[in-house]
Amino acid sequence: MGGAWAAQIALAAFFGFVGFMKMTAPMADLARHHAWVAGLAPPVARVVGASEMLCAALLLLPGLLPGRDRWIGGAAVALIANQCVAILFHALRGDLGGAIGQNLLLIALLGLVAAVRLRN
Repeated sequence: MGGAWAAQIALAAFFGFVGFMKMTAPMADLARHHAWVAGLAPPVARVVGASEMLCAALLLLPGLLPGRDRWIGGAAVALIANQCVAILFHALRGDLGGAIGQNLLLIALLGLVAAVRLRN
């Protein structure tokens, strides 16, 4: 269970940061950093960022209350879907380098969290 908490903390920090950037950074900055939302309409990119920040909070906050593991698992599953869409966008743009490797690593960590939190 300690490994799941370590993964949750790291994932919450990552998705909190990238979600904040997608919500606030100019679209040109997102494109320069190869953010998968750079090709979307700005309001859509901002909603994606907000959803990532919400899921980041849900990876941690429910864990402070007993019996809330399903909320954490649900956030992990939502972020797995987010990363699958990100892979699709990267592939469609021909960006098959490090971005997809990062997405796969995130999916693996999110899968660990989901498996641990949803098994009860």
